[in-house]
Amino acid sequence: MKRWFRIVLITGLVIGIPLFMGYLEEHDWPAHPDPLPEVVQEAVRENPSLAGEAFVYNFGQWLRNEQLWRIASKPELITLLAQKLGLKEIHPTANVPSQFWQQPPFWWRPDPKHGWQFFVSTKFNAQYRANEGSYWLLGYDETTGILYGWLYNNSF
Repeated sequence: MKRWFRIVLITGLVIGIPLFMGYLEEHDWPAHPDPLPEVVQEAVRENPSLAGEAFVYNFGQWLRNEQLWRIASKPELITLLAQKLGLKEIHPTANVPSQFWQQPPFWWRPDPKHGWQFFVSTKFNAQYRANEGSYWLLGYDETTGILYGWLYNNSF
């Protein structure tokens, strides 16, 4: 009986620990502040006080990848990025893809009840990806001062 218990316990640990670690990695836990994304660094070069602490999460597949970021920022940053990236403002919040509100990292918890300002690439679509290029969805939570960025990139 003791031998079977040890075999089951060891097997459970050998299988369970890597699965648990994979789950934590997928949800970016524990999260540590990351450097600002390159496009944000360029945008705030003249006024670094526009952006604060950042968390960045990369995921995707071989030819396409996605990046999520959460940045403590001032309201001017989203407008600056929208101009730099050629994004258009969208109203109301109902026009934002439902996937925006439920992304994998544990720190990605935007509250749809807050006041928001959104900018999007003209061909951004959460269901179907457009031709080669980079597509953006940026949201600024006016209540918390957090900028959420979702980049879809299928450039070769």
